[in-house]
Amino acid sequence: MTNDYHNPPGSTPFSMTYEQRLAIEDRLVEVFSEVIDLDCADCDLPLWGDSTSQLMELAWTLSRLHRIIDHDTRRPMTMRRIATLLCRNLHRRLPANISSVVRQRQQSGRPSAIDHFGRLWFLHGQDPKTCILWHKPMRSPWTRKTHNTPVNTTLRQS
Repeated sequence: MTNDYHNPPGSTPFSMTYEQRLAIEDRLVEVFSEVIDLDCADCDLPLWGDSTSQLMELAWTLSRLHRIIDHDTRRPMTMRRIATLLCRNLHRRLPANISSVVRQRQQSGRPSAIDHFGRLWFLHGQDPKTCILWHKPMRSPWTRKTHNTPVNTTLRQS
């Protein structure tokens, strides 16, 4: 067994069937078209729970499927439009050059967005919607930042 991103050591090899690939594509279009249609610019939620490069590759994948329609033009959305709306609604910074982020991610040897979410869904039972956080994550008291104020402040004696 090879040690790569597709089949880490100790895991079962996974390859999707054509029907599974169509099912995960349908699910990704369904989940992320809902996110694209949200108007979340003025609130703090939802949040994207993965890397921005993963989100950009997902925008690239969704644009290649040609199934998310722009309501204004009645044409399939471009990758830039999908990425802009996803970043705005999931509170991520939009990279200046989306294509280079996607190209760099694809050349890194990691599985594609379809393969990644397919593995999560079919092997681990994790829906793609779980990468979107709909509530603020809790922070434990020991990870909270404290202010840099001295504990013992005494008045100077003159």
